[in-house]
Amino acid sequence: MTITVIGAEPRCFALVPCAGSGSRAGGAGPKQYSPVAGRPLVAHTLAALAQVPDISATLVVLSPDDALFEQAVPGFCGERAWTARVGGASRAETVANGLAELRARGALAHDWVLVHDAARCLLRPEWVVRLLAACIDDEVGGLLALPLADTLKQQQSATAPVRVLGTVDRAGKWAAQTPQMFRLGLLQPALHAAGAAATDEASAVEALGHTPLLVLGEFENFKVTWPGDFALAERLLQHQDPTMTPPLPVLRIGEGWDTTRWCWAGRWCWAASPSRTATVCWAIRTPTPCCMRSPMRCSALPAWAISAAIFPTPTSPSKARTLACCWRNASAVCGLQAGRSSTWTPP
Repeated sequence: MTITVIGAEPRCFALVPCAGSGSRAGGAGPKQYSPVAGRPLVAHTLAALAQVPDISATLVVLSPDDALFEQAVPGFCGERAWTARVGGASRAETVANGLAELRARGALAHDWVLVHDAARCLLRPEWVVRLLAACIDDEVGGLLALPLADTLKQQQSATAPVRVLGTVDRAGKWAAQTPQMFRLGLLQPALHAAGAAATDEASAVEALGHTPLLVLGEFENFKVTWPGDFALAERLLQHQDPTMTPPLPVLRIGEGWDTTRWCWAGRWCWAASPSRTATVCWAIRTPTPCCMRSPMRCSALPAWAISAAIFPTPTSPSKARTLACCWRNASAVCGLQAGRSSTWTPP
């Protein structure tokens, strides 16, 4: 299929399918709204796309019953920020419905559509510009991708124990990323023909006999999929922007024994004493703690997992001051009221 462009200069639209459940991520809700480095995951994605001046508008395709988006991303508004609650049962159906929405909003067959996974939240504007520059004059389009570096194994069977059937030759093989950039008039019939079998837009276009461009991507442009991916994405995002506000912690309250003394993690205190029962307020994914005392004990603690522990009774004026700081921070952030700690009011 060859698309002949007559007249108007083609525009570029971004389309972000955002209707998935995120079941593999293991969270309580859709992973696109999970906090990463202080913001919902999808907010990072949309912020990057908003910084690409050649994108005329970004359409976020939501599930019909989505009630979280506007609260999670209140800043997504304006003439270049579009939403549509037309998500389908599969990613391919969600993208296809989004393409129909673009048509309804005036997009033409020769306009470009850049489909990008909401869960690739480390996207940088310069990577999108690289893709645009490579594909804008191409008759097919293309995608960001990375040459495979790891040795690939083919499994023998799906039943346990899983064993190796053989080693797959990785020469010439690439891992597909997003954005994937194709003209609306090509992508729409390609997805219609492929149906739910299409795992990405490029595979649907390939099924029509076309050969998309492979444009070199970046390792950081990975898709947040598994529980461990969130911590990695958070560290990389904070490395990109050291001034980024640390995330609000996820708090759990319970009783237990502890043998570590006094630690300080960013602006959150953590305190305990040997052989003493304490009410502990655990903050997950806070900045890495360092010790004011007993560094060997502190080093044994999870690097992303200590925030505050509060005792009913401080044992000295200095500890009382530190515990008061703990209490104020924990109360302000999590509304800490449950458990023994709520019965103690610091001086």
